[in-house]
Amino acid sequence: MAILSKIRERSVFLIVIIGLALFAFVASPSDIMKFFDSSKVHAIGEVNGEDLSREDFANQVENYKANYGGNISQTQAMNAIWENMVSEQIFKTQLEKAGIVIGEKDVWDAIVSLPAIQNGQLFKNEAGLFDEDKLKEYIASLKESAEVGDSAGWAEWLRTEKSIRVNLERTTYSNLVSVGLGATLKEGERAYMFSNTKINGQFVQLPYSSIDDKDITITDDEIKKYISKRQKEFKVEEMRDIKYVKFDIKASAADEKAIRDEIYYLLKDREEYNASSKTTEFVEGFANNTAPKEYVNKYSDTKFRDQFIFKGDLNGSYVDSLFNLSTGGMYGPYRDGNELKVSKIVEKKEVPSVSASHILISFVGAERANPSVTRSKEEAQVKANELLTQAKVAGADFASLAMQNSEDGSAQSGGSLGWFKEGDMVAEFNDFSFNNAKGSIGLVETIFGYHVIKIDDKKSDLGIKVATLSRKVLPSEETENLIFENAETFASQLAEGKDFSTLVNENKYQEILVNDLKPLDEFVMGLNSQRQIVLWAFEKDNKVGNSRRFDIEQGYVVAVLVGKTPAGLAPVAKVSDRVKPILIKEKKAAILKEKMSGTTLDAIAKANKTIVKNIANITQESPLLEGVGYEPAVVGALAVSKAGIVVKGIQGNQGVYAISVVNTEVPAALPSYEVNRKNELRKLQSRGGQLYKALKDASDIKDYRTNVY
Repeated sequence: MAILSKIRERSVFLIVIIGLALFAFVASPSDIMKFFDSSKVHAIGEVNGEDLSREDFANQVENYKANYGGNISQTQAMNAIWENMVSEQIFKTQLEKAGIVIGEKDVWDAIVSLPAIQNGQLFKNEAGLFDEDKLKEYIASLKESAEVGDSAGWAEWLRTEKSIRVNLERTTYSNLVSVGLGATLKEGERAYMFSNTKINGQFVQLPYSSIDDKDITITDDEIKKYISKRQKEFKVEEMRDIKYVKFDIKASAADEKAIRDEIYYLLKDREEYNASSKTTEFVEGFANNTAPKEYVNKYSDTKFRDQFIFKGDLNGSYVDSLFNLSTGGMYGPYRDGNELKVSKIVEKKEVPSVSASHILISFVGAERANPSVTRSKEEAQVKANELLTQAKVAGADFASLAMQNSEDGSAQSGGSLGWFKEGDMVAEFNDFSFNNAKGSIGLVETIFGYHVIKIDDKKSDLGIKVATLSRKVLPSEETENLIFENAETFASQLAEGKDFSTLVNENKYQEILVNDLKPLDEFVMGLNSQRQIVLWAFEKDNKVGNSRRFDIEQGYVVAVLVGKTPAGLAPVAKVSDRVKPILIKEKKAAILKEKMSGTTLDAIAKANKTIVKNIANITQESPLLEGVGYEPAVVGALAVSKAGIVVKGIQGNQGVYAISVVNTEVPAALPSYEVNRKNELRKLQSRGGQLYKALKDASDIKDYRTNVY
């Protein structure tokens, strides 16, 4: 019994030992080493040799998704958090190298200086002034709540504090880099000369278009040699190419006819069996029914809407037909989106609408009041009355008053709320708008605060109330089964080794090619979010030619893997369309350079049956050749050439050139180049936004997310 007791006490330990022994028996030494490699087990990635915690990453992803309330996908959240964690680690390294330390006092000072903190009612004393002790009490209460189980508030505070610290660190580092950037007076002078020196000259152009692309041969070896010399530019991550056919589950023509027949049945008077009374009863059809609202609510897929609709609310070829009907008139059946409908006019009349502007003055406690608002209700009323008086002054600019004072989104458009119908606004606002004449200005109080209202215009629109008997055009069970069978048959034939494109042509399906899927992609062209297909494409043992059927919303997809690109230098096939035009241009340039025989521009032009063109007052800042376009290399060569000397074989954007400078007009020297120096400095400092990209490009980043997601 004692031995059994000891075994029970150590049961978990024994299970682990036995499991490891079995694993060692079937696994290779390299697999065992990978199992114990903590960097792979506990890290989601590395930045410059430092692990990014997998657990921390997962927690942040879940918090990020929770903050967006389900309006963001797993992949979107994952990518956002990855970028955050990578940037934090990159800046952490740079901060350590620079010796920058942000202390607790720095963070606290930044927190207390925030407008939301300074103006928050929770943090004010009896005199209405910000009280630092009140803030400390609030933070302490959040921590105490966390200790007894309510941790949401404390967690949010810690995230806020961390965000402030990160912003301080990055701002400090960026400022330090900016201070290190400088421009000398000599650089200012050079920039002045660059922009204002005017060049006059002549040129002969032999355009690339004079040689047909078909006359130039580019081999795969030449493309490979080109990209091999530019490995950084042509480095790619692992990618996959797929083809797929989509089988949409949608109603057939027979399904739609059956639904149309059902609507015709509901239009007619008929006899129906009543299960409750066990008798056959007469039922008045929709065409003759005198209570269409009740009929619609009983028999239609969509219920009766007891409100007026207007031409602007509808979009379809049926709109004019509906509005031309008299009360009691009927139109249909007609197709509207995914529904078949028959509509009957219940009521028809002119409905008034108002265009108005307002200035909203809110107060503490008002609905949707901005947290920064600190005024009392009484103070808000006083301010609203002051604005009312100003608005009523002859010639007053109401839009400007609204832009400067209104405390809602309409301020940006001068307070304009556009057109609205009766009942669209809260009662007090509605009553003033519809009970007063155009041009009236007044003040009303609502749950949102005080509104200074100006009635900009009034009109009436023809409105109709419609009883609509509708049926959704849905596929029948037979149609759904047939579509599934088609998809399954197609997938089975591919599994048997039949050619994808041949089957597509035989069945008249539509083939979709998707190139360059990446391991962390979520969207597949034509299918939107389909992470399952991406994961399948990157399965370790998946081979080119393998296929699979996938269930998607309202249909199926049968996909085949048609290409695998390993990480590293891009294959020739992937970059051929990009590199080939470059190599063609280079070969054309070599041919055209050979044609530039002669020692003068006239001789070169004559030999090539073209003309010499003039250049007048061109600058390096604006290197546009008249009749040719943007040619910085040509203008740059002009800028450094001596007058009267012919320079040949300049390779530009549009062709090969021979040039000659006639004269150069140098601008008058300035007493000081300080303004130019400052302009150059501003240009340098404006590149601060490129700082993170440069640091990221220089970092060694390893991404292990595909091992988990």
